[in-house]
Amino acid sequence: MNQTGQSGKIPKVRAVIPILLSGFLCCACAHLKKPQAVNSEPSAVEQLSARNNVASLFYDLVGDEKNVGQLLMIKRNSEELGRLIRAIAKVAADDEQQLKSLAANDPNVNLRAIKLPQGEVETRDAVSKSKETALLFSSGSEFEFNLLLTQAEALITAGT
Repeated sequence: MNQTGQSGKIPKVRAVIPILLSGFLCCACAHLKKPQAVNSEPSAVEQLSARNNVASLFYDLVGDEKNVGQLLMIKRNSEELGRLIRAIAKVAADDEQQLKSLAANDPNVNLRAIKLPQGEVETRDAVSKSKETALLFSSGSEFEFNLLLTQAEALITAGT
């Protein structure tokens, strides 16, 4: 027996310490290894799906925007605003026709392939209803401001 009253346990612990230390060092240095290259390129199917999703979202947006001029039939507005909104509606209608032409010439293009999470769909619907209410129940400069704001937001959406 040794001084602590335990026989031979300290030498066994000392024999295990180098093994534990080397294991710890290997684990601690594991993050220093160069990561192996992972194929981050999306597959052709994923690329087509993403393209169709974006085209569908844009098609949906220009489909709404081409009709924005109809709102001016029931609201009074300045002549400048009327010209601007009619120009926006024309560009949106032209964009919609280009997308339709693209889809007609390429069978892989699907303009009805919007893939959004359900929460996003519901949020977009709620925001759309809120904007619709703001436009219908406003008049004068407040109406013009709200209408221009919706157009600016649509432009931002189209650019992202």
